[in-house]
Amino acid sequence: MGVRPDGRRGVENPVAAGPLNRIASRVRSDPVRAYRLGLTIVLGCYLVSIVLTGFVPLSPALDVPFALTGWVLFAFPMVFGLLRRREYRTNEFASRLLHPAPLAGLFALVVLISSYFALAWHLPQACHGISANCFKGYDWSAQGDQFYHVPVDGVRAPISVATYIAEVGVHLRSAAAFGIFSLCFAWAAAAALQPRGDRLAR
Repeated sequence: MGVRPDGRRGVENPVAAGPLNRIASRVRSDPVRAYRLGLTIVLGCYLVSIVLTGFVPLSPALDVPFALTGWVLFAFPMVFGLLRRREYRTNEFASRLLHPAPLAGLFALVVLISSYFALAWHLPQACHGISANCFKGYDWSAQGDQFYHVPVDGVRAPISVATYIAEVGVHLRSAAAFGIFSLCFAWAAAAALQPRGDRLAR
């Protein structure tokens, strides 16, 4: 029986005491890095989902999580900063914006790629080169292998699976672009997670 990291006596689990403790220690010592790593992973999931919209008939209801996931993540450091009454000077904020630099570069690259796929990829001619608000005045529905336009008057009109994928894909990618841009705000807001005056880990 030995002394565990928390100071209490007991049998220390070597599995739990290894990688999990190291991860927890890194998160506590550098919460900005941990949070921004999470943002980068979420951004990668956005990119994969965006590519899927060009090939798989997905539900148009996915526009809500596509659009709002990033904003929920953005709200977390903002609320945290307000509760802790964090205030940063401009020079302090700027020094934290690119921390850690390699991850910041990766995040920026994935943002550029995701933004292209969200706004300019796989567009029908009706979109005139940009995905924002291509299709207005009707929704879409699917029942088994049958796909439909659903206008405001509620009279459904059958469409092909290719048309459904093209139009719903554009709709979902427009929503995803909204979420991607919010992740950029979340990246900047992550400075609120670092205690004021603490030096950033390299």
